[in-house]
Amino acid sequence: MPRTYINLVYDNNGIKEIQANSILNIIDEIETNRLINVYEALNTLIENYSLVILENDIDIVSAEFCYLIIPEGDAFELIPGWVFCSVQTTESDEIQYTEYKYDVVNVVTGKLYPSRW
Repeated sequence: MPRTYINLVYDNNGIKEIQANSILNIIDEIETNRLINVYEALNTLIENYSLVILENDIDIVSAEFCYLIIPEGDAFELIPGWVFCSVQTTESDEIQYTEYKYDVVNVVTGKLYPSRW
């Protein structure tokens, strides 16, 4: 899927030109499901982390509600999800390394798509 590109040219008088490429065309809007909130999604993530032996502390530094683009044949489906960014700092040879991981919780089903340490 090509990425969305928007170019806007303006001056003191206002907008002079707008170019937009690869904008998504929504052909069907159906949202009858109850969506889980960020606390429920975070609980799903914490439960998953509790099953893993971690050598270092993990900090969850952000949570964002996003729409995930999933290929469906010749089209794409937008799935709502909570995206969590986690940070883990490790040390090797007296040098500290910081790793970032992204875990996604499907807002409709509550299913976790984990990123692993």
